[in-house]
Amino acid sequence: MWQLRVVDSDRVTVAAGTFESYQVELTSADGGPDKAIIWIAKNSHTAVKGLSGVLAGNNGGSDAGIAKEPRAGAHIFGTWELLP
Repeated sequence: MWQLRVVDSDRVTVAAGTFESYQVELTSADGGPDKAIIWIAKNSHTAVKGLSGVLAGNNGGSDAGIAKEPRAGAHIFGTWELLP
């Protein structure tokens, strides 16, 4: 089970084009470390981009989170985007 929360509104460019999108954060409903972010196109309600995984925290994991884009030191377990 997942908890979903709209956290932002973004313009996202992927291989299939540029979309005005809702940025939705998914977190594990049981309090586990699983996290994901997906971007949902506002006009079609189609998922256009997603990131999933957990970043290693600098303080023994207490500051773990998920990044919008992969960065040095990040442990992103999956990324995907809508193709044309």
